[in-house]
Amino acid sequence: MSRTGHSLALGCLHKYIGGLATQQNLTNTVGILIALAQDPSSTVVQLWAIYSFSLVALSSGPMFRDYVEPVLTLCLRNLLTTNDSDVSYATGKLVGAITLTIGPELQSNSSAVVSIRNSLLTICSILTENDHHAVKSEAVSCFQQLHLFAPRHVNLSTLVPFLCESLISNYDVLRKASISCLRQLTQREAREVLDHASNLAPQGLIDKKVSILPENGLEGALFCLLDTEIDVDVINNAKETLISLLQNTVNEQLGQWLTLCKEILVAVSSDIISPNQDQKFVKGNTSKDADLLSSGGGNLTDDTGEEGAMKIGGDEEIVGSAGPWYKAAGSSRYVSRCFAVEIVRKIIATCNNERAHFDLALARELQLSGGKSDYLVLHLSDLIRMSFMAATSNNVDLRLAGLACLQDVITNFAKVPEPEFPGHVILEQFQAQVGAALRPAFTPDTPSHVTAAACQVCSSWIGSGVARDLNDLRRVHQLLTFSLEKMNKGSVSVQLYNESTATLEKLAILKAWAEVYIMASSSRETKLSEEHSDLSLNDVDNNRPQDSLLQLVEPELAFLIDCWINALCDYAVLSLPSEFIDQGFRVPDSQNYFTLESDSIDTIRNYYRDAWPQILLSTSIWLNNNDFEIDGKNEGKSKDGRFVLIIGSCMEALCNPKLADNTQTINSCLQSLNSILTCSFGRIKLVEDYRLIIELLNVLHRVVLTRDNFKTLMLCTQLLEIILTAAESCLAHCADDQSDSENVFDGGEGTSNGKLEPGNSVVYAALEVCLCQLVKQVA
Repeated sequence: MSRTGHSLALGCLHKYIGGLATQQNLTNTVGILIALAQDPSSTVVQLWAIYSFSLVALSSGPMFRDYVEPVLTLCLRNLLTTNDSDVSYATGKLVGAITLTIGPELQSNSSAVVSIRNSLLTICSILTENDHHAVKSEAVSCFQQLHLFAPRHVNLSTLVPFLCESLISNYDVLRKASISCLRQLTQREAREVLDHASNLAPQGLIDKKVSILPENGLEGALFCLLDTEIDVDVINNAKETLISLLQNTVNEQLGQWLTLCKEILVAVSSDIISPNQDQKFVKGNTSKDADLLSSGGGNLTDDTGEEGAMKIGGDEEIVGSAGPWYKAAGSSRYVSRCFAVEIVRKIIATCNNERAHFDLALARELQLSGGKSDYLVLHLSDLIRMSFMAATSNNVDLRLAGLACLQDVITNFAKVPEPEFPGHVILEQFQAQVGAALRPAFTPDTPSHVTAAACQVCSSWIGSGVARDLNDLRRVHQLLTFSLEKMNKGSVSVQLYNESTATLEKLAILKAWAEVYIMASSSRETKLSEEHSDLSLNDVDNNRPQDSLLQLVEPELAFLIDCWINALCDYAVLSLPSEFIDQGFRVPDSQNYFTLESDSIDTIRNYYRDAWPQILLSTSIWLNNNDFEIDGKNEGKSKDGRFVLIIGSCMEALCNPKLADNTQTINSCLQSLNSILTCSFGRIKLVEDYRLIIELLNVLHRVVLTRDNFKTLMLCTQLLEIILTAAESCLAHCADDQSDSENVFDGGEGTSNGKLEPGNSVVYAALEVCLCQLVKQVA
């Protein structure tokens, strides 16, 4: 006992004092520990001496390099002369510490390094043959470290089958180590891993019960692991492994990945149980090293041999190597089904770089020419089917994933033409499926965040232009109308009241309607410009779906404009500094969809930040079309308030450094300014105070100076032209008005000496914007 304690004390001294401080005593420490580790009379002394060696190696770092060869010789001798699992476990710890000590030097081909590397590989192989799960897990960790520093020298043909077999171990410590190692292997050598794993799946006449992996290979085994595992680290590593496999093999195995995801989504059997009672692994012993290496012998094993046993269903213990894959066959939990939908979304995102995946005619042409035979557009029906199944399920997370997948499908395939029917798009044949997938999200018992996601999909579907007939548009339009009626009647709520979810649903409804109105208004302007062009009437499509859509939207605008303005007032309050909100600051007509006393005010602020750009642009377009008049009222105060609300929100966003990377929001603000300043009321309000013109031009100068997006620069130029035109056209109006205000813009800035005063000159501010634009174009 005395020798055991002193050996551990040596390791702890080196660990906590540090390698530099103990450098002069390193030789004596190594000599003492080698002598104790070779003591055949007591395995307990050997165990703690070897464990102390690992502490010394880790703390000493490169200074331990001179002692690596004798220590490795010691490890090999102990493994060949003793069968004690505790000693083998401690040896694994020591081998891992030595691997970290040598580090990248293991890639060298010098004779000394080659000898060390071979010794490490030999020791790891011996450890994998041990019967104890903890020793095997250490062997896997050692292989993982060796692969990190010397990947070319790790034999995957033997390591991958061992890892796959360990995935169905009864012990979570071994499963955790194996999946972690697989994650690392697939990040670098995904194709090689799949090649070696393919030999472990049932093939031909091989009985399934003899095979280590299921019929769908390593990918299917990892999905099954998501169904049966409860350890968070194992689940995350399994997901990352699948993502690595997908990114490296999707181009060659696109059809196989989609088939696998479809099988998981359609897999339903009578064995599926509720989400709270799903089949799970029972976690095994995950104690710390000090607990595993307990005093009095440091036994790692349990006398019963049943700790960490894996259970599925009742009390039946899974035995052998063919357990969970076939027990769970035909059924999938919501964890794996949600991740299958996420995989489908990643497939769509990965295929974005190749045009043929989203062009049916080109894909068929490449197939006939002998090119790659599989393209995403050829599996569109499967994508729609999987999105439909997920969006109409009973699980909230799966419904959200399905709606997000449907959104991706609409976004990427809305403009894909149908070669056999010129003038039509390929998604037209799936209108019924899309409508059926969205309809359950608008039932009264649907959670608010699901309805919010469905509203976004509705607006994308309507705005995509796929639905060309009025009746086809009305099917999805009715869903948005129903949600708007809930707001009008004040019935948007949740079963267990939560203000943030109610706010989310309301803002999602308003945002969806705003996007539809923006798209319809933009299409109308495009059609009007075409009618005034030199194009013949035969080239103009007078039956655009957007014309019908605008007819469907207009009856709701009287209610929508009030809601949009209320939402903008709310966002203006939420944009104030925190000290105003903490003091209970109040703004008239604000807090329509939230209260400042809410505990979830930060979450609500994020909801508004996501929805307000579209609401701002739609409000600006409506105010432009109606010259800021609402319900035929002419109260100047209300019109002034709307003007200040719009222009203040836009200028605050354009000056906000947090939106530096959000080009879409910046463009929405510039388009909103263009809209409100092209109507007569907006032009008059602008020139009532020349300081407002100068400030707006200074903001434009800043935007032009800091941004390179072409559309943004074009919008800035258009806005500059609108401002100068408004200033010029309103000079006569202001002169006839004979206003007493000193700030009314009346021209004549140059005076008699012709000097323009920076900061007080509209012309000077406009010239700054022009010069910056010219410099950008020349450069």
